Amino acid sequence: MKKMDITSLPQTIPIEKIKKAILNGKPEYISGGLSKPGDIFSLDEFWKIVPDIKLNTKFPLAFQGLEQAPLAFETAAIRKAIHSGKSICVSRIDQVHKQLGQLCRLLEVAIGLPGLANCHVYYSPPGTGYSFFHVDAGVAVTLQIEGEKKWRYSQGVSIPWPLSAGGYRKDNFEWLGRSPWQPEEKEFSTPKNQVIIEQKLAPGDILIIPSGVWHSACAEQSTSLSVNLRLTPFPALEGILNSITEECVKNVHFRAPVPFVNLEEIHEDKLKIEQLEYCRTLIDEMQIVLEKIKEDDTSVERIWRSNFPWMPDNEQK
Repeated sequence: MKKMDITSLPQTIPIEKIKKAILNGKPEYISGGLSKPGDIFSLDEFWKIVPDIKLNTKFPLAFQGLEQAPLAFETAAIRKAIHSGKSICVSRIDQVHKQLGQLCRLLEVAIGLPGLANCHVYYSPPGTGYSFFHVDAGVAVTLQIEGEKKWRYSQGVSIPWPLSAGGYRKDNFEWLGRSPWQPEEKEFSTPKNQVIIEQKLAPGDILIIPSGVWHSACAEQSTSLSVNLRLTPFPALEGILNSITEECVKNVHFRAPVPFVNLEEIHEDKLKIEQLEYCRTLIDEMQIVLEKIKEDDTSVERIWRSNFPWMPDNEQK
């Protein structure tokens, strides 16, 4: 495998502290971690790059307002978002900013991230921000570039590795987006039951918020510009399910639909024995596929490698 060079990664990016925070599930504040935050990004670059952002990037970018609702990514929407007076987020700006893109790729390698990194930029006029408590599915590494922003966050993880973001936008908890696992409020510790830390970020400060930690942020007296390095690990389940699917679709039984039903069956409370047996037969066949994958070193290696798409020579064999 080709050796990957990370020597160009800025020395001020605290790799070991990021890894420690992720593994321990504890937020980490680093005062003055960036000696020259303007070397990472600047307000001038923000205004220069925003009008030039197009939809034809590898991943669609989006502007988000205070309610975190993506806006159509076109010039009129951009102008409206900027002049709204709200805190806005330009997501995945690493796709159009060479230096931030390189920083994300280097971070993936330096951390050994089983997933991907991307970059959001937050522009927050005084008195605005994502001031409601919420959790993110990924790890957030915030680099404060200009202005100040007050953060509030819990001391540890309340929802281990959530699959989507969720928070208290309108007093009641809600998940933002859909995912197959979204526990109810009674199943986790709420911000009211947590010790909350308040920390003001000044230019050059760094804050690491692990996945599943309650947090909020708001600019106070000055306009804040911050770079958010979002590290998104892949759930271990994904690689396994993808491998099973690749094998199962070779079998016509899995590609075909289950048997059709008639009107009478639709209103029955219980399934017929043959319907249950049909499903059990598919499960038996899937178990055979899973055992085949388990015993094949090449298949298992592919599952492992699928978690590291940034690896060179990462062939999907």
